[in-house]
Amino acid sequence: MQSATRYNPFVTNSLEAYVFSPKNLSELDERLWQAYNLWFSIWGQALSEEMNIQSQLRSDNFTRAESVVALFKNNLCVALFTTNLFDLSNPIHRNDSYFIDWSNPTLDKLKRSRLPVMTLENFTIGRSIRGTYDMLPWKELLVLLALSKLLDERLPFLLSTPRKLRSMHKVAANTGASALEVDVEYKIPGEVVDLVVWDPTSPDKVWEKECWALAQKIWKTKN
Repeated sequence: MQSATRYNPFVTNSLEAYVFSPKNLSELDERLWQAYNLWFSIWGQALSEEMNIQSQLRSDNFTRAESVVALFKNNLCVALFTTNLFDLSNPIHRNDSYFIDWSNPTLDKLKRSRLPVMTLENFTIGRSIRGTYDMLPWKELLVLLALSKLLDERLPFLLSTPRKLRSMHKVAANTGASALEVDVEYKIPGEVVDLVVWDPTSPDKVWEKECWALAQKIWKTKN
């Protein structure tokens, strides 16, 4: 294991995770507003500048989530993702728009005694921590929080469609994911994705154990 001093403790000690249910807007507080505003800013820009989609971004993809997991640094939201749960033995769930890029044979491999699978969606890294800021692998850390959630809820699989244009397939590999299909044409014209999965054995394949330990620490003290 690498030295415990690799990451700046003044940074790591300032990190907190918050888990929200966006379906219960009566619980809306300042932190959830921060998370929503970060999501809206980053994805609004991505749609117009990266994906050439000019229609106004609506809140649906945010509010449809089962949960929003937001990472805060010194009380400011710097990153987030959302998750949903799907029963792959249920044809209504399998017809969800999330699975438009997934083949039926691949989904069949992931059915496990009606236990739901978890999806990793709306992956959002704030501008303030992009690049090598603070020497923390922020993308990997955020994914490992999702993996921590999977283990905490004792679910069999975490699914994602990392965009190769953004090198997210490398982040998935670093965090212990396995690719079920590669170079799949994405719903965004001109882009391809891999279809990847994490399971309870994925922590054994995480490329940097210190990052995994940090993710677990943050998850155990979540609010």
